[in-house]
Amino acid sequence: MFNFWQRLEWRLFLPPVVIGILSAATVFSVAPSLFGRQLLYLLLGVVLYWAAAFFNLGFLKKYGWWFYVLTVLSLGAVLLFGTLVRGSRRWFDLFDFRLQPSEIAKLILAFFYACFWSHLSVKWKLPNWAKFFISLLFLIPCLVLVFLEPDLGTSIILIASWLPSFFSSGVSKKFLFLFVTVCLGLSISLYQFLLKDYQRQRLVSFIYQQQDPLGVGYQMRQSIIAVGSGGWLGKGYGFGTQSHLLFLPDHHTDFIFASFAEEWGLLGSFFLLGIFVLLFYSLAGVAARSDDPFSAYLCASVFCLLLLQSIINIGMNLGLVPVVGLPLPLFSYGGSSLISSFIMLGLAQGVALSSKV
Repeated sequence: MFNFWQRLEWRLFLPPVVIGILSAATVFSVAPSLFGRQLLYLLLGVVLYWAAAFFNLGFLKKYGWWFYVLTVLSLGAVLLFGTLVRGSRRWFDLFDFRLQPSEIAKLILAFFYACFWSHLSVKWKLPNWAKFFISLLFLIPCLVLVFLEPDLGTSIILIASWLPSFFSSGVSKKFLFLFVTVCLGLSISLYQFLLKDYQRQRLVSFIYQQQDPLGVGYQMRQSIIAVGSGGWLGKGYGFGTQSHLLFLPDHHTDFIFASFAEEWGLLGSFFLLGIFVLLFYSLAGVAARSDDPFSAYLCASVFCLLLLQSIINIGMNLGLVPVVGLPLPLFSYGGSSLISSFIMLGLAQGVALSSKV
């Protein structure tokens, strides 16, 4: 029993719980009718966190391929049978709960790539560059299906689960540089053909932020106003005018950080960001200490997924990146995102518990 407490990584458990409590408090302030649900999601997330922490990682390693197939099928099914919300098919309505398969896809891809590089690819007598492209091929179906929902933000985040493959595939730096250059060239050339009109308009409004402040640029402008009006100490809990008077769209989901910053100010925002930094520092530490390749890859994927999504969401709230419709992990209102984030961190906690260090 003492050995358990000695190996327990508290910095992987307390920070997400504190972030979840702050999230529930913010939802109670800006959208009180949703507080009960958010609290329920938080409690369920904590339960599933510990279930994942004690889950047999060998089972994931053995059946990772089948989880991947089920994920691709679910992403295809939501395009056909999902609930249409504001022009997007991203969710299944299951009784009183709305399930978003793309959030589950983040989790599945994280341990699938851990399985791929630590187990599957080892059996294949292929050069590193061939394994590199094979790993990319597994990403493409998920990427395309999520993009077609359409969900540009989540499709970008799915790439983060593949980033450890990119950096540890063993191919040369020249090869990686050439690959990135070609990808950037293709993305720029296909900009006109792949993105929908409203997505292109968001990119243009980001570059020219004063061009259409009451139209496409409205969300970003109101978010910047909310963050800036918080000052050093904020307007006070429950007194955020941008969110309470509904000037700030999606004030409890994609722009909940702006709602929090308006009420708690710069100091409160630094406190929240400090908790996130502590969480990511702990994740990186567990990944570095892992003596099992599967565990190291898994923690690295979780780290990349949550870090990149946090950076994009907070940058979006501050007007530093284009609006792409992404929740802030553990903080934005919503069950699928909150629960999948807790499960990912629970798996990382399981790695810490099984570590000999």
